Amino acid sequence: MSTPRGHTRAVPGHRRSLEADLGCSPLRERNLHNHNLGPIGYDGKLAQWEREDSHLTAQGIPNPWDEFSAGRPRNWLRGRSELHESEGTASIRWKNESTKEMSKVIKDKLEAA
Repeated sequence: MSTPRGHTRAVPGHRRSLEADLGCSPLRERNLHNHNLGPIGYDGKLAQWEREDSHLTAQGIPNPWDEFSAGRPRNWLRGRSELHESEGTASIRWKNESTKEMSKVIKDKLEAA
């Protein structure tokens, strides 16, 4: 497998790989809102989220995502949370507290608009 000109492949245990890993650590630490999109990204998750929404509608369960208007902010939040369904109700489980706080900021801005 070739690499683009000027790039090297990371080799476990190789000094240059270790330096590259250490160099990324400060940037990695700045990311407060980890996503759970996986390799399928937003495109793949959109189909999954549509199925979840359809399932909730078919079951007559209120969708907690209806509090957020459709679009980028809602998709961004969905990529950092999970929909949990239990005993005829659905709730959002946030991956971390900072994303939950950001959801409140987004909701407030949507209501103010």
